[in-house]
Amino acid sequence: MRGDILIMYLITKLLILEHYIFYIIGLILAIYFIIKILKYIIKKENIFTDKKAAEFAKEWMKKYPLRYNIAIIIIMSLWIFFVIYVGIIMYLKELPNIIKNKYEIEECIVENAYTKSDRLEEQSIYCKNDNGDTIHFSYYGELISEGLKIKVYYYKHIEIGQIVEIIE
Repeated sequence: MRGDILIMYLITKLLILEHYIFYIIGLILAIYFIIKILKYIIKKENIFTDKKAAEFAKEWMKKYPLRYNIAIIIIMSLWIFFVIYVGIIMYLKELPNIIKNKYEIEECIVENAYTKSDRLEEQSIYCKNDNGDTIHFSYYGELISEGLKIKVYYYKHIEIGQIVEIIE
C-alpha cells in the first residue's frame, strides 16, 4: 500500500508539472504579444507582416490597417490579461504550498466523476465534504463511482490532487 501512495504522489507531481509547463508556454506567448504591441506603438509597424497573415486577412490588412491592428491588439490583450489572472489566482498562489508539500486533506462523498474513458488517465471529480462544501479536483487514476466516501489530498487553487483512501 505504501508503494501505491508513493506512485500516486509522483504522478500527482507530474500532473502539476504538466499544468505549470502549459502555463509557462502561455506566459511566453503573452510576453511575445507584449513585444509585438510595443513594436506597433513605438515603430508603427503592423502587428503581423504579410508573410505571417492568412490569405483572407492580407486584403483586409492592406485595406484597413488601423482596424486590423486594433483588432489584433484587443485579442492579444485579452490573452495577456487571462494569463495574468490565471497566474495570480491559481499558479502563483499555490506555488508555496506545492514547494512545502502543504495540501488540503478532506473526506468527502463523490457526487460526480468525469472521464474520457475507463483507462488509467487524468480524471475529474466533484465531491461534497461534511460541511457541505463542494470540492473539485483532477487526479490521475481509475474512475471512482458516485456515492463513495473517499479521503483526498489536493491543492485547492490549481484543483489537482489524489485519492488516498476509499472509506465507503
